[in-house]
Amino acid sequence: MGQSTDGQICFGVMFEEDYEFPWSDEEYSDIEEWWKRENNYTPPFDVWTDEGEIIDGVTEKQVSDCFSHSREWSKRNPVPVVEVNYCSGDYPMIILATPSSLMSAKRGYPKEFNPKDLIVDSKEDQALKDFLNMHGLDSQGARWWLSSYWW
Repeated sequence: MGQSTDGQICFGVMFEEDYEFPWSDEEYSDIEEWWKRENNYTPPFDVWTDEGEIIDGVTEKQVSDCFSHSREWSKRNPVPVVEVNYCSGDYPMIILATPSSLMSAKRGYPKEFNPKDLIVDSKEDQALKDFLNMHGLDSQGARWWLSSYWW
């Protein structure tokens, strides 16, 4: 088992280690699942018990349909930010970034890009600001970040 590092460029707001996001207390600390709950997503029917087991009598097709419904909802209602880990898997440190600004390259696989293409869509920029304000997230302002991720 080896170690790898990714290079990353994104436009967003950097937060310090152990920053408490609204989704930090969630069972899996998952922004996507938190976003669904924040926006009152409900699956078409229940397929899981509170313990995470499939409810007796639920078919594989029903489980598949439930996942498809969830994916479709997420496509129509995407989280307006992406989490960019600028440290490591064991010690996550997060930048909340505009989704289209994130570029990354795996070690040994460089990517060509033109710095003139580092442009932030005004709608995504506003969505980032709105998201931060709506959820009371402390920030020092959005800017471009060059970072690495060690995994």
